[in-house]
Amino acid sequence: MKIISGIYQPNQGTVHVRGRLAPVLELGAGFADELSGYDNIFLNSSILGYSRAESLLKTDKIIEFSELGDQIHDAVRNYSSGMLVRLAFSIACHLDAQLLLFDEVMAVGDLGFQRKCMEKIGELNRAGASIVLVSHSPNQIASVCNRCLLIDNGHIIFDGSAQTGSEQYKELFI
Repeated sequence: MKIISGIYQPNQGTVHVRGRLAPVLELGAGFADELSGYDNIFLNSSILGYSRAESLLKTDKIIEFSELGDQIHDAVRNYSSGMLVRLAFSIACHLDAQLLLFDEVMAVGDLGFQRKCMEKIGELNRAGASIVLVSHSPNQIASVCNRCLLIDNGHIIFDGSAQTGSEQYKELFI
């Protein structure tokens, strides 16, 4: 995921990403602790290559989806892990990226928001965005993905349908 997002360079081979990318890889990555959630929308968006004007057009939707309300004006250092996920996910999902990367982001937060995020991921996928979702939840994978890779100790042990991959994951690891 970090190679796809450009954080690390591959040891061999190349990775080409077409279109805009929105990674949500680590809790709090791309945020400045001393800034408010509101200001971090613009910071995070600019890191992803979006102008302030582009971000401003999406700000209301980002805040509404995050359900942070007035807490959007608090410094993110005071946010819980669930609040950080809400903000990061909301930014990524509302910037019209063609490729979204989510690494275990749904492991944090309440079930209602997790469900809302899964619905949004499905909506983005149906609209033509490509989604890479890392999860240890076979149900999440089966519900929003059409392809699944099972990776064990750095080796691909399955590459196929999400439904079949989810079943194999349960057999092997649960």
